[in-house]
Amino acid sequence: MWNQGGGAGHTLVNCSFTGNSASVGGCTYNQDTSLFVTNCIMWNDTAPTAPEIYNDGIVTCVVEYSDIGGSYPGTGNINADPLFVGPSVGDLRLLPGSPCIDAADGDAAPATDIDGRARWDDPDTEPNTGTGPIIYADMGASEYHGPTVGPFRVVDLTSGIVTDYAELPDLLTNDAYKTTTLVLRRIEAGTFRMGDEVGGHDAGELPVHTVNITKAFYLGVFEVTQKQWSEVQGDWPSNFTTNPDKRPVEMVSWGDCQGFLSQLSTETGETFRLPTEAEWEYACKAGTSANYSYGDTENGAYMWYDANSDTGSGQETHEVGTKLPNPWGFYDMHGDLFEWCQDWRGDTYYQYCVDNSITDDPQGPISGTERELRGGAYYCDPGRLRSAKRDADVPTDRAAWFGLRAVLAP
Repeated sequence: MWNQGGGAGHTLVNCSFTGNSASVGGCTYNQDTSLFVTNCIMWNDTAPTAPEIYNDGIVTCVVEYSDIGGSYPGTGNINADPLFVGPSVGDLRLLPGSPCIDAADGDAAPATDIDGRARWDDPDTEPNTGTGPIIYADMGASEYHGPTVGPFRVVDLTSGIVTDYAELPDLLTNDAYKTTTLVLRRIEAGTFRMGDEVGGHDAGELPVHTVNITKAFYLGVFEVTQKQWSEVQGDWPSNFTTNPDKRPVEMVSWGDCQGFLSQLSTETGETFRLPTEAEWEYACKAGTSANYSYGDTENGAYMWYDANSDTGSGQETHEVGTKLPNPWGFYDMHGDLFEWCQDWRGDTYYQYCVDNSITDDPQGPISGTERELRGGAYYCDPGRLRSAKRDADVPTDRAAWFGLRAVLAP
């Protein structure tokens, strides 16, 4: 980037430059009266002189809260290997609040980020400059998509082979993980508080009580997609059929889900099932106690719900894994589709657990008329997407807002 003339100075904010080469000065070649750099990454760039920032002449250059290869004096700066790799190599490993990415992969950036904010594209063939005093590059920090560290189990839905992986750096860039394979992430045993820990919501979410999940299990990183369902069952039951492969399967009853999981178990020799309601909430809260796994108020960066699911032709589902994950790396725990759980519904079951000192691996009532549903859906208000929110329906019902997430026992 060549910063020249104007006299008023320029600001470079939320930008990254990596793998670039310059024939004159550094990646950022500064000939203006001043340059202010904040929340940026400049890494692995090459130039005859200072490869990252080169000040030509007497200028003011203030750098803060940035990751500059070779280090740079200033407030909050670091010199550390950036926490990302390009999409052509693997996942976008950018932490929330960190600089954005110019991934140098030759691909044009989308017109907006995942929050719908307009973004100026910075393709490799163009100089790293923009209009106005502030310059933005390709991908915003809000597009961080979570940890890729497992352990994972990946199920090949064609061969039935199950393979273990310590990490999946291409989790969000390999379409097979949403179509022809099923990815599950291990959740260790642990203890949590089940129910509405914030207060002021439904009576069926009370009393808050201690639950021990005594055995580790694997849970689907994504909701089961339409393509994955078809690979196992051979049909396409869903209502939403535009670009369907990576959208979550819906129009499936609790009984339909049992058929899918039974067939998957037969093909792999493993045991697949729905999560219990306790396992689901344990995974959703992921060590948190707020209304949602990220905080107490609605945030469209984490959920598909009534405020952002309308694409112009009505509210509908969206591709799995396109919102931010929860702290344990599970996507769409809030919204997109309700997810069937294994348990019968019991409005007073929480009180029953407290009265009878049931803390280890609660399985729900022994009978009932409805099965539990969790997570809320694309048409719901945010209150129905809370981590502790409980819903239910009869197990034979099919709807365009019912889906599933698979559990695999270790």
